[in-house]
Amino acid sequence: MSRNTHFHTLKIRLTGVDRNKLRRKDATKLLAALIVFALAALASQIDRDQVQARAGAGATGLAMTPAVVQFSTQEIDTNSAPQLVTFQNAGATPLDIGSLTLSNPSNFSLDLRDCPEGRVAPRRSCAAIVTFHPSRVGAVNGSLERVRTLQRISLEGAGIAKIATPLLPSSPQPLPPPKPEVPAANPAGNLTPERFLYGALEIDRQKGRTFVLKNSGNVELQNVRFRLQGEHLDEFSLNSPNCGTLEIGKECRTDVVFVPREEGTHSITLLAFSMAGELDRATLSGVGKLKPGPIASISPNPMELGEKNRDGRVTITNTGQAALVINNIAVDDSRNFDVKTKECMTSSPLERGQSCTIAVKFKGKKTAQGLITVKHNDPTASANVMLAADVNPSNKMKWAKALFVAGAITAVVLTAATAGDKPRELPSVTVPPRSNPPAPNTPPPGPPPSIGNTNSNSDTAPRSFPVLVQQPR
Repeated sequence: MSRNTHFHTLKIRLTGVDRNKLRRKDATKLLAALIVFALAALASQIDRDQVQARAGAGATGLAMTPAVVQFSTQEIDTNSAPQLVTFQNAGATPLDIGSLTLSNPSNFSLDLRDCPEGRVAPRRSCAAIVTFHPSRVGAVNGSLERVRTLQRISLEGAGIAKIATPLLPSSPQPLPPPKPEVPAANPAGNLTPERFLYGALEIDRQKGRTFVLKNSGNVELQNVRFRLQGEHLDEFSLNSPNCGTLEIGKECRTDVVFVPREEGTHSITLLAFSMAGELDRATLSGVGKLKPGPIASISPNPMELGEKNRDGRVTITNTGQAALVINNIAVDDSRNFDVKTKECMTSSPLERGQSCTIAVKFKGKKTAQGLITVKHNDPTASANVMLAADVNPSNKMKWAKALFVAGAITAVVLTAATAGDKPRELPSVTVPPRSNPPAPNTPPPGPPPSIGNTNSNSDTAPRSFPVLVQQPR
């Protein structure tokens, strides 16, 4: 926030002093006095600037709107419709409203019911209700001031005289005595508070509030009852919904309990009825927030092991707000994988930021896959850790596979020839490329020998059945 800086010029005029006779020592004393006087003036200006800065900072922390509350003309000794004054907290921390000064309380009233405990939550607002009840005829002014920051809202209204009953014109005939006036029936009720905020509650937590209905009319109310209305009926419950008969000036109470079932803002309306119809209504609202829970972070997942790296460690870390409980750790392939779970089972539960490790060892002779199951109380995190161990096959195993494929093809050809059927062209068989020469005394795989027809009555020459072996490109 920028502020104006004032510069002051101090001029001192010496009269009756002979400069030639002014000694050096006296001049030094005079100069010191002038420096002290200038420093005192500067300190006074700095204090005034700091006071203004503190007042400006308070004003920007909690905004009060509107600047002027204008009431319409109102009969004296009667209450006007309520007007709202809003306190807006744009900051990131809660703010106390503090003391409020209402000038001219004989003509204005203040009700701070919507601001619980006089605090405004971060990035939230609450409202105060101001009512005008003039005690005299004419313009009436007042103000609402926040003592801490000197923020002020002007209150303006005008009082008018009550409308008098017109007098009958004079008549020579004597008037009959007036009949007693019977007031018209006015069934009415006043429900307080008119608006209530339950605040933020964890899911499945509950908070109750008592609401009071007063018979503010001039007749007895019959069959008084309460009812909830809105889209969130499953999150608000009503106790004592029936009041029966309510005499003039008497009160009836009921409780409304808020239990959020899901995250978000929930609102509902409380209605008060009687045999004469709706009496009054109140607006209720609350916010549901998630319960703090654990967050299980498991890494690495998956875990890759092999011939050279047979040992590994799986780390479980709790990054949530609540304790992480580990109930059980198991592996589905104990023949190829050895799992040490003692550290994590003895460390359970893990508090926020704590971690434990599971030692995993691959003891198999060939490629294998496994699964570690970690049962914990975080429903959103995975409970499975995949294990994969890869052992590269030797060249001898490669040649053994190739010979097996060639033998299988030969057996198929012999079976077809013995049956006397013409063999069909066999599909290509891919043999892995040789990375090293075959072992001594091991014949390389090749096409099977030609097989002749054993039927002596046939005039045809022996037939051969080639086996197609396709090498990879």
